[in-house]
Amino acid sequence: MTRPINIADFAAAFELDAADIVAYEQLLSGRKAPLHYRKEEIDSLACFAQSCEASGPGTEKLLDGFAYSYAIPQISKEFDLLKIAHDRSTAINIELKSQIVDMGKVQKQLFQNQHYLSPVVDNSYSYCFCGKTKRLFVLDPSGDLERASLGDLKSQLCNLKEWWHEDFDQLFRPVDYLVSPFNDPTAFLAERYFLTNVQERIKKGCLTDLSHSKTIAIINGKAGTGKSLLAYDLARHLGSKGRVCVVHCGFLCEGHRALNQRQSSFKIISARSLQSINQGIDPLESFEFVIVDEAQRLYPYQLNHILTKVAQGKLSCILCTDGEQVLSAREKDRNLAEAIEKAGCAPSFHELTNKIRTNPELAAFVRVVFDLKTAQPGQSFDNVRIINAKSALYAHRRLALLEKDGFKPIPLTSSKYYSDSYGFGLLDSAGWDNSHVVIGQEFDKVAVAAGPNFYYDDKGVLRSKPHPCSNYIAEKLLFQAMTRARRDISLVIYDNPLLFKQLLTAMAH
Repeated sequence: MTRPINIADFAAAFELDAADIVAYEQLLSGRKAPLHYRKEEIDSLACFAQSCEASGPGTEKLLDGFAYSYAIPQISKEFDLLKIAHDRSTAINIELKSQIVDMGKVQKQLFQNQHYLSPVVDNSYSYCFCGKTKRLFVLDPSGDLERASLGDLKSQLCNLKEWWHEDFDQLFRPVDYLVSPFNDPTAFLAERYFLTNVQERIKKGCLTDLSHSKTIAIINGKAGTGKSLLAYDLARHLGSKGRVCVVHCGFLCEGHRALNQRQSSFKIISARSLQSINQGIDPLESFEFVIVDEAQRLYPYQLNHILTKVAQGKLSCILCTDGEQVLSAREKDRNLAEAIEKAGCAPSFHELTNKIRTNPELAAFVRVVFDLKTAQPGQSFDNVRIINAKSALYAHRRLALLEKDGFKPIPLTSSKYYSDSYGFGLLDSAGWDNSHVVIGQEFDKVAVAAGPNFYYDDKGVLRSKPHPCSNYIAEKLLFQAMTRARRDISLVIYDNPLLFKQLLTAMAH
């Protein structure tokens, strides 16, 4: 939580001890965690406030309504000073510098700031104030950085008469800033995205690793941490250094095919293409770099083939993995680290920890579905609905209605060879993409169905009776489907009134 504050009031307290300054800011802004700052930052803010006050009367009111040192939730993007109109028509952003060494970096920062503000407001104005020289700069409409006067800034602040008084977290949704390369290839190809600080650090580490020798880097991260965006950004960058192949361990979607058609920095293939290795045909023969997305799903012979080429110095490789996103018993039993060690490779490991795509509300709901004990008092599930259907046929009809309402129905994958009494086959034969087809993809609104095979054990943990295909894990199929959602989830529970009642009780209490 971050409420806007009056900069003049805050600056008046700068002669206090450091601990008192932090406590005062926390009281003003309602920030839960204490603010960490450098002395130079406070000095620059004090200099800015003093310069504004010296420029004429009425400054105290103009300096009201600014969020100070605001960071977008789940993203490392931070604004020094940010004021937003209550109707979200306008935002005024001011970055504070003790001194400016590189004007190019300032220009890039202000341009990025406008990108992050674009989903929130109609127009944004970006400034930079240098404490050492007391000079003000503005990013003009053409993207150039030019000198500005405090009078220009005050005029714009005067025009912003009603500002946002509430929590700034209500305005920013982290999900708006994570571009999916294959669900939104146009935005990806136009580079309408920025990596977080963590992603940038891992990108730099991987490129350093791969530049020193033919080697292997492993990027591990759970669903929603931005693995795929980072993987494809690395592929784009490595394309200038050699031929790059991206191996997607799932079905290729229209977005994958669009990327193959509209750019030449890398080529995307399905892991199924690696089956030709058994016939002596190597689809990776002409590539210097291979990036594997969802590498935990590779078959052992596919992984061993890649590792052998790395060990022989013929290939550099990046493996992107998520141990939780496995759909079968065989995938669960595969030991990636052990295979790499046996191949004699010395990998570098990188961990993506902060979830970007994941809506906290949806993440909490998924946790409750799979473990009733995780339900917390006061939890809100405004973007979640659970629906009771008396049979698989009714569930099918409900999913069809939800599809008309903009939801993406994702049935659990059925067995190709064995019939079932749980309704898998009926729902999976409706023409919708199942759990396996949507691997690595994401959608704003997702609809999923859970049938009579599911139950809660005596500890409140979701379990399933054996899937008709003995290799599939029904709980993992459900988890895979639900974690594709960015904004809304509808869970249709059919032919299982007890499960519906238990989940409803947990959510209600």
